[in-house]
Amino acid sequence: MEHERGHTVPELLAGLALLAVLSWQTAGVAEAAMRRASLIAAASELRSVFEQVRMEAIGRDAGLGIKFRYARSTWTWSVYEDADGDGVRNDDIRDGVDRELQGPRGLRHHPVAIGVAGLAVRDPFDPRALLSSRPAVRFDEPTLCAFSPQGEATNGSVVLTDGTRAAILRVDAASGRVDVYTWNGSRWRAGE
Repeated sequence: MEHERGHTVPELLAGLALLAVLSWQTAGVAEAAMRRASLIAAASELRSVFEQVRMEAIGRDAGLGIKFRYARSTWTWSVYEDADGDGVRNDDIRDGVDRELQGPRGLRHHPVAIGVAGLAVRDPFDPRALLSSRPAVRFDEPTLCAFSPQGEATNGSVVLTDGTRAAILRVDAASGRVDVYTWNGSRWRAGE
């Protein structure tokens, strides 16, 4: 008695359908992991920029600042040095007094961008307000984080998003320290 080997068309179709479902699920998990990794990398990159500029201000014994600009739906930043002893200021940048040292640069971690659009979550620093109602870049002197030669900074924050998750980099004025808070889709966490 000879046994036939092989599969029927319905069995093959069922197997292909199962493979398609598994591939679809795996792709979704992989995409979510890549987006999360991009958000963490972008927050780390920007935190590094703040920390480097702070250390450079201390090392040079001069005021330095990070100026953020929004143009053509993209945020960029440049680093400026105080030239007249009053700290890096928006009016001195505009008037050409404080000189640009680096820039402009932007984030390189697609799909992450500086912004708040589409995030219907509470602002962790003002729970009465939605994150989407605040500026993406917010400092005491709008869009400028200045560092003194002693390492102090302009108080403020920058929001990053991939459209579903968010990270906030918050700069403390007295210490110049940068803390990162992340929204994972259900709650805010400090230190990620």
